[in-house]
Amino acid sequence: MNELRSDKTGAIGNTIREHREKGTLKTFLQKLRTFHQNLTEGAAEALMLQIAIEAPVLSRTSESLWDSEFDHAVWLIMELANDCLSDNLVEPVLDKIIDQTQREGMALTSLLVQSCDPKRGGATSLAYTAQ
Repeated sequence: MNELRSDKTGAIGNTIREHREKGTLKTFLQKLRTFHQNLTEGAAEALMLQIAIEAPVLSRTSESLWDSEFDHAVWLIMELANDCLSDNLVEPVLDKIIDQTQREGMALTSLLVQSCDPKRGGATSLAYTAQ
């Protein structure tokens, strides 16, 4: 990762941690999901990588299905991959994320791989075909 991306990732990590400490991370992730298409490819990549780094500390509990911090983070990663990255960048970025999450646990990796399976249909299967 070049120095610019490192700076972006550091700033994103600080913002994620600040929202987590304030108890507003889920709302922040929801807003990012709403406006993710406005991000540049570089910002999207940095955000995806930082979410992977933060994944082990994200809450997995919620009052309703698919509404935890972790759930919104997974969906955001897939939306960023599908909507913000060029086809030739999807696979290497997802590979970096999978490599990162294998060191931290398999939950995020498993969800990403399952979400990319074209048999499941939907927009997230684009990441599967980007190879």
